[in-house]
Amino acid sequence: MAREKEATPDAPAASWFARDLPLGLLACVPLLLAYEAATASTGGTWRNSAEMLLTLPLRALGEYELLARRLALLVMAFACVWRLYAPDYALVQRTARVIAEGAAWALVFGPAALALHALLDAPVPRALLSTELPPIPDMALVGIACGGAAWEELLFRVVLLALGARVAARYLAPLAGTGRAGRALAWSTAMVPVALLFAASHLSAVNGLFGRGGEHFDAALFAWRTLSGILLAVLYAWRGVGVAAWCHATVNALLLIGASPGVFL
Repeated sequence: MAREKEATPDAPAASWFARDLPLGLLACVPLLLAYEAATASTGGTWRNSAEMLLTLPLRALGEYELLARRLALLVMAFACVWRLYAPDYALVQRTARVIAEGAAWALVFGPAALALHALLDAPVPRALLSTELPPIPDMALVGIACGGAAWEELLFRVVLLALGARVAARYLAPLAGTGRAGRALAWSTAMVPVALLFAASHLSAVNGLFGRGGEHFDAALFAWRTLSGILLAVLYAWRGVGVAAWCHATVNALLLIGASPGVFL
């Protein structure tokens, strides 16, 4: 049965930066279920590009693609519970704490991102400083935005950031070695290009490859998404995918209801 383990200098990079991965994935399940409910309510017309890319192999199943995706999520959830369950592990309480922590981080995420913009003298999207409330969003859109955040964390942090760090570690090993400092340098190096990919994934030029819409390039908005991607990468490396996903999802929900960073400043 699973037990929490302390990271050591000789532990693999995955366990140091993505510790408690099964617990984090389990915490993502409510977001992924919300996404499934939202896409079902729209007949599949609204989908997240990260989800579409990660589930691309399932397209070969044709009309069974949707069923296969949902079965894969069910298997993932079952595998996480199987991996973690122990009579004294308090699985429900631990999962709830991950969710609560991620939501709490969202309250400081916007101001922290704005502070980073100011530090780098980067432009800030005007909409993020607005204190005017937008129209009440469609609940399906909220579900897509929140569930899509989990899919994006799975793609950009769990998959691409880990791969990027592995590549960076290989080439940076002569400079920083293979210990904790070397791994930290490798992951820090990988965060920037992955954050740029995260920002680019919201553009119409990229979403068009999936037959979806997107936003036109705007320097301020692209900078915001890039810096947000870096902050989410740091949060993922420090607290895991569950906290990062719930922070990302809560930020998306807050922005949709008009609680932009400008409301708190």
